[in-house]
Amino acid sequence: FQKARNDIKCRLEEQQKELNCLKADKEKYKKRLEKEIQLRKEAEKDYEDLRKKTDETNVAADKLQRKVKLMEIQLGQLEDIRDQERVYWQKKVDHIQNLEQGDTHRADLEQALKEIHAEYEQLAKRNKEDMDKYKQKFEDTNSKALESAKKELECYRKEVNELKLKDE
Repeated sequence: FQKARNDIKCRLEEQQKELNCLKADKEKYKKRLEKEIQLRKEAEKDYEDLRKKTDETNVAADKLQRKVKLMEIQLGQLEDIRDQERVYWQKKVDHIQNLEQGDTHRADLEQALKEIHAEYEQLAKRNKEDMDKYKQKFEDTNSKALESAKKELECYRKEVNELKLKDE
């Protein structure tokens, strides 16, 4: 009887140890599951944040493209104005040349014509410099903004891909 009792006690102790191990494993798995659920929620939140930032970047890129088109139109208008001014000054020069033919004071008219021509050249040069500065400033601004947007978008795409790989 004592031997049977000791055997049962021994088996009971083994069963209790096994039960304690299973409880510890259960608790460990429960904590791990909670941690994994939290990580998944964080990854999903990060994914949504990246999606929003990607959308914002796309909107910003579209805005920049519209600005580029607008500035190209404005540049074309400035070139048209420059051409109109050139025609205006050329007509003035031609008119003065016509007056010069009928005038006895040719030397004075030649001097006036040279002055007008110099003024025209100076105005044309200044307009061209202004246009070049405007164009360069516009190109620098847009190229920097587009490069920045492209780099940021590439970073977001990489992060999204990494998150997708982790989820799989």
